[in-house]
Amino acid sequence: MTLALEGDADEGVREVGRGLLVRFMAEIEAVGGSQARVNGGGEMLAMTLALSGRLHDAVDEYRRVLRRIAECGSDSFTTGMSEVLLAEVLLQLGDPSSLAEADALLAGAEDSVRRTAFFRDRVVRYLTARARVASRLGDPESASGHAHAALTVIGVEGNPFPRHPGVGVPTVDADLRAELTRLAQGLRPVAARRRSFRFPFRKGRP
Repeated sequence: MTLALEGDADEGVREVGRGLLVRFMAEIEAVGGSQARVNGGGEMLAMTLALSGRLHDAVDEYRRVLRRIAECGSDSFTTGMSEVLLAEVLLQLGDPSSLAEADALLAGAEDSVRRTAFFRDRVVRYLTARARVASRLGDPESASGHAHAALTVIGVEGNPFPRHPGVGVPTVDADLRAELTRLAQGLRPVAARRRSFRFPFRKGRP
């Protein structure tokens, strides 16, 4: 099934991987298996659809995943970032309704991201999405605040999980750093008008 997530995979190979994912999910449901495992498969399916440029299909699948997560009350076997992943695809679509939905999803995911802030790579991905959406919505103040926060997280040193070097540490290429810097240098946030976005950084697992 990981064939479906290979970034440089041939589209035919990726389609085979998607077929296996769909079969995997159907068989679990047929035997009354864990809904959480189905959710994990659905999130993976949405990821591969997005990789193939099938953005509307990816959006539909992510929405199904989020509905099932709400129904079963657990995001186990997923990345725990389904809202953010959906928001990233909506951002690619870029129409006003998609941007508004992405903004609402990211705002709703903030508490969850805060609770797992020791995964700094997730924090950077979340803040980057918020900065991009705010910029596209014409809110340079918020875009600057979130981009500045992302750069601050990137600058945090040390491994959050000393026994697992690299886990939770952001990997940022030059293009992303330049984009965040550009967004951060826009209109700076006014503290009296908008709450700062802060995370309780920790070096180890809480």
